Amino acid sequence: MLETPVSVLARARPVRVQRDTPLGEAARLLRQERTRCLAVMDGDAMVGIFTDQDMLQKCFSKGVSGDTDIGLVMNSPVITVAPDSSIHDALELIDRERMRHLPLVEPDGTLRAIIRARDILNFLAESLPESVLNQPPSLTYPSSREGG
Repeated sequence: MLETPVSVLARARPVRVQRDTPLGEAARLLRQERTRCLAVMDGDAMVGIFTDQDMLQKCFSKGVSGDTDIGLVMNSPVITVAPDSSIHDALELIDRERMRHLPLVEPDGTLRAIIRARDILNFLAESLPESVLNQPPSLTYPSSREGG
């Protein structure tokens, strides 16, 4: 299950914007497309990622307005994963880098999808055998207090 290629989690094409897109337009796209992140492009190359959390953390500061280019507040450089990477590797990367969105990029540099941490967790939950999920809780209790 953990050695499954992360490409099985690829969903709909990510919403893309160019690096000179104004933040006002980016905010509209986040709402309109019901997504939590945008792939920031320079032509066909992905150069950054912009999330709903970036909107909250970066866009309400002095000097940032709806006309500010998204390229000035995006996360860059982008940490990506290849389609043949395992779910285990992707999960470790998301945990280590504290990410919620992981771009899936083909060897030629083409952005294929953005994998969410939630996609991985859903996959793992669905992959667990029903017999494991339906086990009754253990009624044994520790003989000593935790930390004691």
